[in-house]
Amino acid sequence: MQDGWVIVKFKEEESSPTCKCSTKKGTIKIWRNYEGNIWGSPAYRVLGYADTFKEAKGIRKAGVEV
Repeated sequence: MQDGWVIVKFKEEESSPTCKCSTKKGTIKIWRNYEGNIWGSPAYRVLGYADTFKEAKGIRKAGVEV
């Protein structure tokens, strides 16, 4: 079940040897948020949660915690 979206901002540069993906410090990502997910990591800070993708894009554009 989908509950909405979570917006995260990476604190440091991250790379993964298994998925060939990397993120630079300050990169802001929008991920699906599902019921029961708990968000938290030393690698990123949660900026906020949104009900719609459009709302999530607005939070990402602002780049600040909501």
